[in-house]
Amino acid sequence: MKGIGNYNEALVSFSKAIEVDSKTVSQGLMKRGLLFLQMKMSEQALQDFNKLTEIAEGTEQPATALSKAYFYKAKALKKLNNLSDAILYFEQVIRANDDNHLASSALYEIAKIKIQ
Repeated sequence: MKGIGNYNEALVSFSKAIEVDSKTVSQGLMKRGLLFLQMKMSEQALQDFNKLTEIAEGTEQPATALSKAYFYKAKALKKLNNLSDAILYFEQVIRANDDNHLASSALYEIAKIKIQ
């Protein structure tokens, strides 16, 4: 849905998926949070990524799920100009070191912040 540019319908669909099926909450929060970022709704994205990190920290999720949650939480914090917290979460991604691509992306984001 989001590929065709109908963001509002996609938001409604992701929100319903989060409410209806407990098995899809994490995936729904991730997709809705990414959509909020794309729509430049960083505060709402941060809320979704906060919930996502709480879920990932409190359950037996794969380490990559937590790394992704930290990465996108950091992206939302960066867009909200909360750079010190963004760096902390990007560093968490690097520490997890379970996904080299994500870790290198986090390192790149830290470098961009430091250069500013």
